[in-house]
Amino acid sequence: MTKSISLFAFDAENGDCLLLINNETQFSILIDSGPKSSSVTERIFNNIRAIIGNKAIDLAIVTHNDDDHIGGFKRLLKKGLMIKSYIFNHHDVINKILVNSRNKKVSIRQDIELEKVIKDKVVSLELTTSGYFNSVNYDVFNITFRSPNKDRLEDYSKWLEKEKKRKNIKVSSGDTSLSIAEHIEESNSDDNFSEDKRAPNGSSLALDISFFDYRVLLLGDAYPSTVINSYKNEKSYPIKYDLVKISHHGSSKNTNNKLLNLFDCDNYLICSNANNKHNHPSPTTLFRLKNLNCNNIYLTKNSIKVDELEHKTGLTFTRPKCDYLEFEYGF
Repeated sequence: MTKSISLFAFDAENGDCLLLINNETQFSILIDSGPKSSSVTERIFNNIRAIIGNKAIDLAIVTHNDDDHIGGFKRLLKKGLMIKSYIFNHHDVINKILVNSRNKKVSIRQDIELEKVIKDKVVSLELTTSGYFNSVNYDVFNITFRSPNKDRLEDYSKWLEKEKKRKNIKVSSGDTSLSIAEHIEESNSDDNFSEDKRAPNGSSLALDISFFDYRVLLLGDAYPSTVINSYKNEKSYPIKYDLVKISHHGSSKNTNNKLLNLFDCDNYLICSNANNKHNHPSPTTLFRLKNLNCNNIYLTKNSIKVDELEHKTGLTFTRPKCDYLEFEYGF
């Protein structure tokens, strides 16, 4: 068998779907599933089959309950994808973690539907004294959780209670009104930075995965402040990463200079099709990366919209030649 680790970042349109494989042992980790769209799920399913054949996924990690991360799982399972175990901080698990005696049912539809299907396969996580989940080990992979922490889980639990009584919550459409010059100016400092406040994003798992001499950081939709706080006991900075997947599809509210300055990394990945109402990725985020003089910015879509984004910003992105990007790490 090949002595390497492969990370596949699938074209999931406006969503996230990544697959991590130890090519020597064939151990596989699927991280999120993209949106509920049947065409997107069909494409992702076919690509997973082409990569691993009829083998089961050893571990699936569901970072949080937004459709663009969780939506495809039920369709993938119905199509015959087998998954042995899950890490999934769904609503009931969160409540039990926060208050062991609490067992309230909250109607977050996709969260509940997926939990019913997989409930016997969910791995239990525990909060440590730091307020973050305990690290876990699978095959050669050590996974440290940079988000959420107890405060973000408490916020999410309160949000769930309110969500029961509300419908059609509107989400900000991002920073589309800014000119390129204004995006560049915003990228130069954090003076006007406004952090994401949406509770489901704050509950997102952010995964710091190390294997052999490599380290990748997959930020889900996490808040930057939560991730930054998780590094407070590190002995030295910056921290070397081989790849960082930027949070929340490149939203301007989930990446600031304080976060990026923690990292020594040449490769940044953004899961986005540059064609959605939330204006992801934000040019402000892209210019923050440019200011780092990073060598490579990867986007998971190859389309006219990405062409337009390159023309608009003057930046160049590495894009998939087929339906996914592949990063390979030899050992």
